Amino acid sequence: MALLFLPLDINFICPPEQEIFEWFENNKILDLGDWNFRDGQHEWALVATGQPVTDWRSISAYASWQKQNYVYSSENKTKFAPGFAEKFPSIVSAIEQMPFKEIGAVGMLKQLAEIEEHRDTYDPNEPVEPRRYMIYLTDPQYNTFWVNDGKERQLTKISDTRRVFVFNNKDTKHGAFPPTGPKILLSVVGILDNDKHQKLLDESLKYNGDYVIKSVL
Repeated sequence: MALLFLPLDINFICPPEQEIFEWFENNKILDLGDWNFRDGQHEWALVATGQPVTDWRSISAYASWQKQNYVYSSENKTKFAPGFAEKFPSIVSAIEQMPFKEIGAVGMLKQLAEIEEHRDTYDPNEPVEPRRYMIYLTDPQYNTFWVNDGKERQLTKISDTRRVFVFNNKDTKHGAFPPTGPKILLSVVGILDNDKHQKLLDESLKYNGDYVIKSVL
């Protein structure tokens, strides 16, 4: 059975929800156009990147990361959006606890509609799954994120104390039911240190077993 969803043993205190919403509205990307996040399913705000940034409200930094094609570069250092680290030190701390050798892009995403079943961008390094790192930033009662266990769509368990999680992008598809309330998550992509990543998965399994979702096949 493949491991599909796992809350992580990462210390995180969520900032006040209203501050999250206010920052998002003041910093969301203005030129999504026909890029990956189309059809009114999400709005996005760029939080951090290892790429050069000329406009923090443009999709260009995400596009630059995609062009790098998950090839490690020691020259790419993580840069946070102006004022973000000072306003949200707990989010920065959680990101820094994640086992990335290089951060590609970090973004907040606000769900606007039902998200159909899909897989995210392929990682040619093929890191150990589950490997998609996320933080749930708003009220967990409005969580609608699910993974397919091979038989049916399983709604994930998110709580105030288990907001940082990983999900499997290779062995299953995922999506989200229609939103039932305001919902913002944070996505972190980059190049993982596989040994540190595996160690974090192993440690997290010890403490979060009741929240785990595995495939039924």
